Amino acid sequence: MTQTTQSPADIVIERFRAERFLVSDIARMLGVGRSAVARWQRPKSAGGTDGLIPSNWHAKLLQLARLNRVKLAPADFIDTR
Repeated sequence: MTQTTQSPADIVIERFRAERFLVSDIARMLGVGRSAVARWQRPKSAGGTDGLIPSNWHAKLLQLARLNRVKLAPADFIDTR
């Protein structure tokens, strides 16, 4: 696994954006508000998750990625910063 400066949230959101999905689209597909997804990228001091995606969303995001031809793998959720 390669070390990166990107957080898992940055990687996952970037992969969806590459296929023209916005944060609001990801949120809609998950059935949550846009702020819930945006919070993944915020630092904990600002009410975010510090770049981590809660584990309860991993399987759903992988499923959505498969259905929408987004290149996403389980390893993308691991923080290597």
